[in-house]
Amino acid sequence: MDVEKFLNNLKENKHFSFVRYQDGELIALVKYDWINDIPAVQNKIGNCDGHLYFDEMCNGLNDAVCSVKNGSYSHNDKYIFSITLDGIIYCIKDDVKNIYGLYGADWPNRKKSKDEILKMLYNLKENIKVKITPDLINNYIYSTPLYIVEFINILNMKNTIIIGPEYLKKFKPLNAKKYISIPLKNCFLQKTNIISDVENTMNRYENKNEGRIFLFSASMATNYMIDKLFERSLDKHTLIDTGSLFDNFFSKNCLPNLARRNYKPEFIKKNYPNNYWIE
Repeated sequence: MDVEKFLNNLKENKHFSFVRYQDGELIALVKYDWINDIPAVQNKIGNCDGHLYFDEMCNGLNDAVCSVKNGSYSHNDKYIFSITLDGIIYCIKDDVKNIYGLYGADWPNRKKSKDEILKMLYNLKENIKVKITPDLINNYIYSTPLYIVEFINILNMKNTIIIGPEYLKKFKPLNAKKYISIPLKNCFLQKTNIISDVENTMNRYENKNEGRIFLFSASMATNYMIDKLFERSLDKHTLIDTGSLFDNFFSKNCLPNLARRNYKPEFIKKNYPNNYWIE
């Protein structure tokens, strides 16, 4: 699926699910016991935003990408998987140093050697069953803003629901019909309640024969929850992992406790509508 089809399917109410496996999810896929110098809470291991790694979450993410059934859905563009970081998982590069740099060269206290890390990556590559698609959202924030603006315009024409932390309510260009608020960190601990809230919302609108677009911004827990909900929502609702998409439009003062990625406020101010920038 390309970005044009992605947007057209949203317009035409052709429901699908879309998940993004970024660095945190990739580390979860190959386990995290080789990292010991990113303490999140009480010296437990977490990602750059302080979200902890949980064994159940890591196993769930691994099961999702290694599932033959999910592979079949992905080839029919019903369940779309984006796995990025230069494609190192599904197209291992010859440049071993580059891979090593992404997975531990800067962490001198890592528990596993270069060869052990590479072996984990190769093993994962061999076991992935789903079709890999480029990131159909975040890839375009700084290359083709028109796609992002169109994406948000489409969401505003539909019945869109956000599952994310409270601060997302400040992004006024997105007119969501409902917010399901989640903790800023470690929302995986609330996964049962969050999934239940989403299912109750689905039930309520299905009784009206209405589909919904659910946007998830729940860090590594997002793809765990979408996988649990995918078949429940199949052909009825659309589930999308938006990741940190909206964070790009917030000033640093708005997000003091989160790590910034490709943060280019001057680009945002120049290339997006004025109300997209949130101070």
